[in-house]
Amino acid sequence: MDSWSALTSALSAPGWEGVRTIVIDSGTKAEELAVIHTLETVPHEKGGKVSRIEDYGYGKGFSHVYETFLQLFLLLDRHVDAGRNVIIVCHDCVEKVPNPLGEDYIRWEPRLQSPSSGKASIRLRMKEWLDDLWFVGYDINVEHDKKERFAKAEGGGSRTLYPSEMPHCMAKSRTFNSPMELKENDASIWDAYFNPRTAATQEN
Repeated sequence: MDSWSALTSALSAPGWEGVRTIVIDSGTKAEELAVIHTLETVPHEKGGKVSRIEDYGYGKGFSHVYETFLQLFLLLDRHVDAGRNVIIVCHDCVEKVPNPLGEDYIRWEPRLQSPSSGKASIRLRMKEWLDDLWFVGYDINVEHDKKERFAKAEGGGSRTLYPSEMPHCMAKSRTFNSPMELKENDASIWDAYFNPRTAATQEN
């Protein structure tokens, strides 16, 4: 989809009968489209057209984009109520996490709007809306060489799925607890998620 209107129109159009799963790839791109749509359709409080989110005034642009993006959740709720699965793929980013028990730290989180104030956070709203939020990361081994200025990282390209919150990533799951290795063309994770009873029977 190349516009927010095209995305929302497609999701609200008829003809979804027989469709079991909807995949949005990516949620990060959807947010970018929401920003463009907001700039084109939401005027400044004085009535003028804006060209940047910052032109709305402090924090107001984030609120406008947030309200626009909520339309997507409302449309997807209808598909969920109709019995369809919804998968949203997001790019990642590194964010600092406030830690009341000690020093702040950084972790991987979905690359979605999330102002430091916590208000109008699409990222946090997405986490609340999803039943499961999984992080997929490449497996690396980091070693510090005293002779070098920076640590060295090595990896073979393997990846691990993290379904539960960990210090290095934002995540949550009502189904899985432990990290799982991702193997190429291996659908066992999806089988276990969508058919937990069947997967448990096969393991036994």
